[in-house]
Amino acid sequence: MLYSKRPLKWSFFCNELDSCGNKGRKALIISYRIRCCKMKKRIAMLLSCIMLLGMTLQADAAGTLYDCMITIGCESNGVGITYGTNATEVADEIGCMDIVLEEKINGSWRDINLQDCYRTNDWTYSGSAVYTGAVKGRTYRAHCTHYAIWNGTRVTLYNSVGEMVYN
Repeated sequence: MLYSKRPLKWSFFCNELDSCGNKGRKALIISYRIRCCKMKKRIAMLLSCIMLLGMTLQADAAGTLYDCMITIGCESNGVGITYGTNATEVADEIGCMDIVLEEKINGSWRDINLQDCYRTNDWTYSGSAVYTGAVKGRTYRAHCTHYAIWNGTRVTLYNSVGEMVYN
């Protein structure tokens, strides 16, 4: 089956290697076959390059963080803080670090550091804590850094929540 509507051109007899590596074929070699063979080689080379590039990009690719949150609220026994990190791909490590609840005392902020938390081989992490030393009438706020690690590449996102008075 021929795919070209152009008339075929016949070449001369040949005992040398043609472009496809065929030697000693008797008779006529159709130039269409030669063009087709060259095109197949080009397509194969192009597909090989695309596959190699795809594997390289996948090995170095890092996902992104999205829909990360931090909230604070009044609990019966103190100030509650909730945080969550989400990623577009499964990460080697995902979590929250530098989690800080701040308490306003006499016009200045005092840091209350919370423990960094993470999970391995997952695409999401969430956690919570309650600060039981909260004093009614004082103002609190919080911030943290969400992060995920893919193939040694760390992606971070800083997040904060506004002030709240504990009652």
